[in-house]
Formats: sequence, C-alpha cells, structure tokens
Amino acid sequence: KGGDRMVDAISLLSSDEEEEESVLPLAQRLKARGVGDGPSTMTAALVNLTDSSPMLQDEAVPERKQQLLKAAASEPLQALSPGGARAQPRAAQGEASAVLRKERAPARGKDKQTELTSGAERAAPTQQQRQAYLAARRACVKARRFNLRSVSSGTISTSRTIKPMAAWAGLWPALREFMQNTIDHLALLGADGRLNSALEMTTTPVAGGGVEVRFTCGATEVCAIRAAGDELVIEQAFTFPMHPRALDTGVSDRTKGGEATAGGFGDGFKTAAISLLSQPALGAHIEWWFEAEGACFHWQFVGAPRAAVGTFRASQVLEVHVSATLLGEPQPGCRAAGATAADGAEPPPPAEHRMLQLVRAKGIGAAFSREAMPRLQVFWHLSDAGVLSCRKGGSLLADAAAQPPVRGSTRAPEPGLYVRGIWVRKPLIEGTLMCFDGKSAVDVTGRDRNDVDVDEAAEATLKLLHNCTQRELLRALCQPLRGGNGAGGREKGSWLLRSPRFSNRLLEAEPAFFVQSVLGVPQGAVFVSKRTTESKEPFVAWASSYLAARDAPLLPLEAGAHKALFKEASEAELEALCVKHLLHDEKDAPPPAAVAARAALASRVLKFVGATKLKLHFSERLSVAFVHGSHIFVPGAQPLSRALLVRLLGVMHRRLGGYDERFTHLQQALFEQLPPDGAEVSGAQLDAVLKRAEGVQKEAKAFERAAATGSGGAGGSGAGGKDTAATDKASGGGGSSSGAKRPRVEAPQEGGGDGSRSSGKRRAGESGGARGGAVCGRAELERQIGALSRGGGGEEILPSSAFAAEASGDARECLRPASTLHKTAVPASLGGGHIFCDAASTEALRGGTLSAARQATLRRLREALEQSKRVVAAALPSLRATLASVVHAGFDASNDGYLGFCTNTAIVVNLHPLMGRRPEGDGKALTHELLMTVAHEVAHLCERGGDHGPGWRSTYDEILKAVYCDAVSGAPGAFAQAAVCTCCAPVS
Repeated sequence: KGGDRMVDAISLLSSDEEEEESVLPLAQRLKARGVGDGPSTMTAALVNLTDSSPMLQDEAVPERKQQLLKAAASEPLQALSPGGARAQPRAAQGEASAVLRKERAPARGKDKQTELTSGAERAAPTQQQRQAYLAARRACVKARRFNLRSVSSGTISTSRTIKPMAAWAGLWPALREFMQNTIDHLALLGADGRLNSALEMTTTPVAGGGVEVRFTCGATEVCAIRAAGDELVIEQAFTFPMHPRALDTGVSDRTKGGEATAGGFGDGFKTAAISLLSQPALGAHIEWWFEAEGACFHWQFVGAPRAAVGTFRASQVLEVHVSATLLGEPQPGCRAAGATAADGAEPPPPAEHRMLQLVRAKGIGAAFSREAMPRLQVFWHLSDAGVLSCRKGGSLLADAAAQPPVRGSTRAPEPGLYVRGIWVRKPLIEGTLMCFDGKSAVDVTGRDRNDVDVDEAAEATLKLLHNCTQRELLRALCQPLRGGNGAGGREKGSWLLRSPRFSNRLLEAEPAFFVQSVLGVPQGAVFVSKRTTESKEPFVAWASSYLAARDAPLLPLEAGAHKALFKEASEAELEALCVKHLLHDEKDAPPPAAVAARAALASRVLKFVGATKLKLHFSERLSVAFVHGSHIFVPGAQPLSRALLVRLLGVMHRRLGGYDERFTHLQQALFEQLPPDGAEVSGAQLDAVLKRAEGVQKEAKAFERAAATGSGGAGGSGAGGKDTAATDKASGGGGSSSGAKRPRVEAPQEGGGDGSRSSGKRRAGESGGARGGAVCGRAELERQIGALSRGGGGEEILPSSAFAAEASGDARECLRPASTLHKTAVPASLGGGHIFCDAASTEALRGGTLSAARQATLRRLREALEQSKRVVAAALPSLRATLASVVHAGFDASNDGYLGFCTNTAIVVNLHPLMGRRPEGDGKALTHELLMTVAHEVAHLCERGGDHGPGWRSTYDEILKAVYCDAVSGAPGAFAQAAVCTCCAPVS
C-alpha cells in the first residue's frame, strides 16, 4: 500500500492530462534541486523510506521498489498547475530552472483566454502593498517553524468514525473547508471583503471544462488551483509543513479564533475528509504533500476498518498515513520563503515552503466552478455601484443579480449570508449578498457551520447600515417606506426590502434611525392624513390648522406608508406639539392685558386648592380648551365665568390625582356667590368666593366635631352644631342612650397606585363610590365578594382603554398610560402559564430570549405575586376562586407608571416596574407590596368603579383589616406562615 501511495505521488506530479506541456524528467528536476545525481540520490531516499517506514513493510515491497526506482529515473515530472513548481534552491537553478521558465512562459503571458481581475475597475497593487504582503507571509512561516526531523513516518488515527452526515452531503461542505484553510492561511481575502489588494488573480480554462486559478504577488506565485474532471489540486506557497499533532482532537492554535478566520483549523479538514470518504459513490481519494528545507512529507487520508464488538457495529475510522522523506540538506540562502529576484533579473524560482493538496472525487472539478467559486468572496469581482459597504471592514450588502459573473465561471455570486468571505446559509433578505466581516462580523453557529444567530445578523446589518458610506443609495432603497406612488410594490422596487419579515425586524429595532437619519424626516415631525386635517373633532381640527399655520413639522401621511415608521399622529402627540409652540409664542409675545388679568384671577383659584404644580395659560390663539401634562390651556377670548371656573376645578381635581375637600368647599362657594348668567368674574367677586370657601371649610370642621360628640344630626346650619344638639336632646334623638360618646368617624387615607395620600375626613352622610354608599363591616364585604362575576381572564387581549372605560365620576387617580396587553404563553424558565404583556415584549417572553438573570428575576416576581394571592385568599377564603381566575401577572415594558390594572373581568399586576428589585433579598417586602396592589385592585373590582371615593376606601380597608387580622391571629393562614414580622412573632 505504501508503494502505491508513492507511485501515485509520482504519477500525480506527471499528470497525463498535460501531455502538451514540455517538462523535465524527474531525474533532472532532482539534480536541479542540488540533492545529488538524480537516480542515485532518489534510490537512496526510496530505500531509506521503504526500510524505515512501517507503512511500506509488506510483501509487495521488492516489486514496488523496482517500480519506484524506474519511475525516479525516467518518469517526466509535470506541474500540477502552471504557476506552482516544486521548491528549488536559488544557487542550484542551473539549466533545468531556465528550461522550466521557458516552458512556462506561454501559460503565464500568452494565453488569450486568461482573465486578470485587476482591469480598469480595480487599481493595480502598489510596490508597498506587495512588499508588506510578502513580509507578512514570511513572518507567518517563521512563526510556524519547528524541527522537521521530529516528524517520523507512521499511521495516525484521528478517532473519528466515518459515517454519512446529512449537513455534509455533496461536495460543497468539503470544498468550503479545504478552501477556507487556504484562504485564511495565505490571507487571499483582504480586509474589505474582496481579493487582497496586494494580489492579482487570473483564471484560465483547461481541457474538460475545468478552470485554473492563480494568485500572484508581483512575480511571486502565492497559490494555484486546478479543478477539472474528477480532480482538484490546490498548490500553495508560504506554507510550513503541518505537524501531525493537527490530527489530534481539540488542538488549540494560538493563531486561530480571531477576526481573521471563520472557524478553527483541524476539525474542519478532518470532517471534510470524513464527509467525502463516507459517500461511496464519489470514490474519494485525498492526499497532501508538504515540502520545506529539503524534506518532503506525504499524508494520505484513508478509512481503516473496525470489527463489530458487542453492540458496536463494524465501521471505518479515519486514519492518516504519514510518510517522511529527507531529500538532503538545502543550499544556503534557500530558507527564505517566496524569495523574489532583483529588478531586471529572470523570474525567481517558486517558493520553498510549499503544500500540495490532491482531492479526487466524482465531479469535483465541475462542483468547484459551479458551487465553490460563486460562494467564496475571494473569486468575486463586485461592481461598486449598488453596493452598501463600510469605509472600514469587509461587510457589505448588495443585490446578487446586479453583480457580474464570477471570474472563470458563468455564474454570478450566490445569494446568501457570508461570514468572513464564505457562504453560510441562504440570505435573510431574498436575493442579496449579506457579507459580514471585521467589526460587524457574526459567528457561525452549530457544528456543521451552516447557520448564524438571526439576532446577531440583524444587529450586524444595522451596524452596517449605520456606517455605510453610500447614504444616497441607502435613502433611495428605503424611499418606498414613505408610501405614495408605487408603495404597493415596495418589495419589488427595493432589493433591501424584499423580505418584509427581516426588514420589519430592523425597522422596529431602530425606527428613529430610518425615519430621521436615512429618510431625512425632521426630528419631532408628526404625520397626519386627511382623517386628521378634515376631522370634525374640535381640538384635532384646531390643532391641524394651528400647526399648519406655524409651519410646524406636520407631514402628510402617504397611502401605503410603513406602519411601524409612519403612524397617524395621536391626539396626545398633537397636544405635545401644540404646547411646544404655544409656550414659545407666549414667551415671544405676552398676552394682552385683559387676557393676562383673567390668567391672574384663575391662578388665585389654583393657589387656594393647592394646585401650584399646575400652570394655567390663556391664549388668543386657542379656540378650544385642552389639558396636557401640568399645563391647562384656555382660549383667551373666553370670559372667566362661573361655568368656566367649575370646569377648571374638575380638571384640576383629576390632574392632582387625590381627594381634597378644598375643591368641594370652593365649588359650593362658587355656586353661592356667582350668578349663573355667564358673565365675566371680577376681582371683587372672586375675593368674595374665596372668603366664602374659607367659611364653608370652617362649617365642615364644626359639623365633624358635632358628629364626634354626639350632638350632630340631620339638618342644621352646622355652625357649631348648637341648634341641632338642642333639638336632638329635646326629642331624645342623637347620641347614645347610655350617654357614651359616639366614635369619631374618619375617612381612610387616600391610596392610589402611586402611594399618594390625602388628609381629608369623611363627613357623615357623604356619598360613596359607584354604588352610592360605603362598605360597612365584614358582612357587606362578603356580600360584595359573593356578587362578583368569576368569568374573567378569558380575553386574549386587554386594550389600553379597558380600565379607562371603567372609570366613574371625576376621580381618575388610577389612570396611567398603559399598553394593549396580549395574553402570551411563556416557557418554564419564566414560570410557565401565561403573562399579559405589551406587543414589544411578546417575542422575548414567548421565546424565553431574555437574559438568564432577567428570567430568574421575573420568575421570582411571579412567585411573590402568587404568594400575595395566597395571603389574601387565606384571610378571605371566599375570594380564593376570584383571585385564581381574575388576577394575572403582567409585563408592560413600555409603561412603568402603574402596578395595577383593573377591568370588569380581569386584574393585571404589572411586574416590569419591579424588575430592578432583588426578589431573593427583598422577598417579604415585595410580597407585601404586591399584596397591597392586589387588595387595591380587588377593591376596585368590588366597587365596580375606578374612583377612590369613600366606598372604595371602606372596601380597601376591610380587605386589609381581614389580612392583618389573619396575620396576627396565629391561625394557619398563608400570611401567618410566611410573612409575620418579628415583632408579632410568638415568643418561644
């Protein structure tokens, strides 16, 4: 078998397909190398090889040895590729070298069919570029040097079983690995993702429909590839022999793993060899030769049989037969790899450090031209027009169909996603070349190296678009997003938008970049359609005309505009834009004296009720009143009448978000002191109103004192309660029959979702919540719980307006901005079950793509919520079924301003504001906070309303009272077991 390999090596070097080329006999070639008189030296080398190599010790050795000796003396040696010759010392060129150069000259310069890639489109390499490249290659050889005499002949098992692999079927996966090693080692691909600027590439057709590709650096040949029929030959210079340790598993190479390569070296070529040998129909045969410093090393990849053992089936294992032959000491001065001749001298000899790869497989020549060349960027010759690329790095985006054919092939570059110059998978944007290298590179995923992480690819694409220098081209490609004429054919008009699923992912990730930086839309612009400009709603109609008159960034919303980027301006957006311009106008041109006087009077009203954070503006530019944030805008021409003041009080009460009796006192004074004729309120009239409001406040306090001492009753003036007390005493009414004082009745503190409180007190007979009365004791609370509908939780979507629709009266304290929530099933890593979340978080929660830390935090928050529900259920068992079916975990990442959200059929507790807390450290505190939120929203559910009147307060108090009673009672409730504070814990 060893003899067969050597004969194959010699016949390989004398290919029958190149009979037309004139070459030297092997004896003359060896003599030219300076290693003796040819046959005698070769004979000694062969004798040494057969005597010392275990691979050649078989019964066929004597016969094979004679064949080898005869071949060494007479067989002609032909180059595998015209550009690649075996190493020769400079001092031993002689006549043989001259003949070789003469014979090769036609193939290098006179072949009419040879194509050069430099041409007009690509600048010729400079002398500095060539020198830098050659210096880097010599340094690469030097870094990999080791003692070649340490390598001996033998058989090395890779411990890799040869078996078919679905992802490695065919010829492309193996070609990819072999070419990757050559491209990476010789740096054939430049930093810009194209052919190295120091190199030139030529392609020449060969007989049988094959192709020969050469890479040269000036007069120095770097690499030659010949693919024809069933044979592929890769010949490369500047390659120091590889140590057999590379055949081990998991060998670390300190030159790998950086941005220069797409994968590790070693595992790839072994897997490629296995993939070819595992396909019997290919008839694969793989051999490598290394030549350096007078030594030759031959590797042959073969399958070694392994017998069946026990339950293990019979199989084949990949082995590599290594033959080491010393051809003699090299001449001095021959160690410099890739040495070039001085200017004006004859072409130099080929590089000394040389590697030759021979791969025979059925149809591999055609596969190289058809599959490999269109999928390897080093063979491309892209047109700069229509390519999006960065100033630095090799990342680019282009339409594959618009690119010229690959040199030496009739096929254009293959559409796909490329990582560091190699095709990995089909493109995420249909029909495009998505090439990533440098700082925008993505990593290949999976052992088969045939996929990438889509999130990483999207991030790399955005980075490329941010840094691309072709801004006008990018704007033209994104212009169909604006809509208008031809928007319906967006995908056909722009190759960048052919795949809406991926392009939408980019647009939703950074909408501001595409709208402002790419399409040039001014920052702060809003889009309106005819529905807005021709609206019948008073504020929208006024806002449209006002903004248009001010030349505000109000842009038309074209038909077919992308919905993720261009949305119809909401009323809140119009309000914000109007406020910005109104405040600017007020600063530039103060209002007239009459308008300023109205504003001054109204400000006194704000001061009386403590609404100093609100700002009131009267503007002549307004035709309709509106409120935005802390600003209240009123038309300047509207008189400050009683009706206007009452409306302002209602608006301010809602904006302050809490109950304050001063509003009630002032409202009573307004109706008592001002006429209902709509006349303008004067300063004197307002003084009288404020004075009367102070009197009403005193009367209310006197009434409460009378009620607390038992002298209060129905009716009476309330000015101290004297008349009422006398009447009650005479009739025997009021007070207790035992003479004991009646308990003082106080309204509970106001409790909102933001923790705000008010010091107001509830007077006897004051109306309560939505049902008109306050809960009185545990019995009434149980009645309310029994009346609850437990059919909630069935909705798949809770619109953002759901809770707002449940608000009653003027108390809207709990209303906060909220998103439309979607019922989303989540994986076990988040606790399983479902979560109501906003649309932007749906994919992250459903796919479990949050970071491990955030998943753990959310899972513990859900556990804390379930614990709080168990605490309430233990205190109020009648609520257990309602809590289980109605209270749900929520995750509204777009709004952190609320914790609870209540509708007629569902309660959602927003856990996103608590994601910054540490459940493992604040477990009891979080459980208590969530318990308060659940109790708060259950009180709303019982009261059937969104206000915080006396009815809600009493219900809320009764729920908390039941929970706290359960906590300190020592009963086996959930709260008593898990959350009893240390001060209340029983003493042992």
